[in-house]
Amino acid sequence: MSLYQDGSQEAFNLLYERNSSKIYGFLINRVKDTETANEIFQSTFLKLHKGRHLYNKDLPFLPWLFAMCRKALNDYLRKSMGNKEVFNELAMANARANPEFETPDFPKPYQDSGLGFSN
Repeated sequence: MSLYQDGSQEAFNLLYERNSSKIYGFLINRVKDTETANEIFQSTFLKLHKGRHLYNKDLPFLPWLFAMCRKALNDYLRKSMGNKEVFNELAMANARANPEFETPDFPKPYQDSGLGFSN
């Protein structure tokens, strides 16, 4: 990354070669749509290019790149909130891909609480 910060195109090519499949796989897993994943993927690497001077070489690169990817994904989701159909489709795909984040079924308030309240 230090070489890329200094302007080396070869360094960027190596970073891209090593990390692009990880970023793309993450995005496909989240959005389930290649066109959307491609758009966010491009945005991620644009953020990398524009923010390369902010990278701290004492920290690992991949988590920093994934932070940019998540920001690009969140930016896309925020933009698509204006289009509720797109937002809902992406949210449902993400929920299916990540069942551990689905909302659990909670009991109805006061149900069988023994406090004398009823529904």
